[in-house]
Amino acid sequence: MGYTGVNCELLECKTISCLNGGMCNYGKCFCLPGFGGELCQYKTCQKNCSFNGLCKDGHCICDIGYSGPTCENFNIQNGKLVNGKIVCDIGWTGKICSERICHCKNNGLCMNNACFCADGFSGPTCELKNCLNNCNSNGKCLSTGDCVCYRGWKGVECNERFVVHGQIVGKNVICDPGWSGPDCNDKICDDDCSGNGICLLGKCVCHNGWQGKKCQERLCKEDCNNKGKCIKGVCQCEVGYRDETCNTRYVVHGLIFGDKVICDKGWTGPICNEKTCDECLNGSECKDGVCLCKKGWKGNNCGHKACINDCSFNGVCVSGKCKCTPGFTGKYIKYSY
Repeated sequence: MGYTGVNCELLECKTISCLNGGMCNYGKCFCLPGFGGELCQYKTCQKNCSFNGLCKDGHCICDIGYSGPTCENFNIQNGKLVNGKIVCDIGWTGKICSERICHCKNNGLCMNNACFCADGFSGPTCELKNCLNNCNSNGKCLSTGDCVCYRGWKGVECNERFVVHGQIVGKNVICDPGWSGPDCNDKICDDDCSGNGICLLGKCVCHNGWQGKKCQERLCKEDCNNKGKCIKGVCQCEVGYRDETCNTRYVVHGLIFGDKVICDKGWTGPICNEKTCDECLNGSECKDGVCLCKKGWKGNNCGHKACINDCSFNGVCVSGKCKCTPGFTGKYIKYSY
């Protein structure tokens, strides 16, 4: 009971329950597209994942080196296809060139694509020779296994402390006055460059905007354009120039055309602020509109001879000679009668 067929080898359909819409015929399930298994209980994958992966619940889980919905894409990680063959880049191997080739030196062993170095060597390919005691952390280890000691240390292993200008007390370094640094060989600059520079070999290298032996002097912007003096960072401009950097030309009574100054009538000087004189005679000098007469001359333009002592105020000076007031006499009119 329950079997059919020529040799009773087939189960009768009434004892089989086909899943997911499958049909039973002579004791065998015929599945709908997208399902498989004896009872059509599994979801199938398209193209059977191109035989480059596993099908799980209708989705392809691709093998390493393959991708795509049906694992149809072949990915070469570190190489390329040449005439249909995979050629890996130098240093790589494997089906998709994903395995690094070891080039271990100095008797190093390659395991799981990594070098395991022999004692005394290190580095990705065991190419570095180790230094004694790793230079005691007081120096740099070269690939030759030699130590280059930091300042203040010496010896094959950089384990000996020393100073140039100072002394060592226990674990402390005490530099002589005027010296600093791990080996007391850095000369200190005066006043620490006033905080406005860097001390280099005992000399100050000033930051921008500062000058002087100790970087104590503030520079003026644009060096006052060579039209003034810089005093404590402030431009003292020459006559005829003004503003913060002395780059503005100006006049009081006149005009500026290019590099030329044209003063208004009656004015002169670098900024046209000095009054002119009509004409100063006999070697006299004009200052702010007034003629300054030389000795022996008088008048608005110094054109008249002067009398000594101005005739003692007892006469009239005419062409350098005194005409005395009645009752007075003398060359300079000093006496009365």
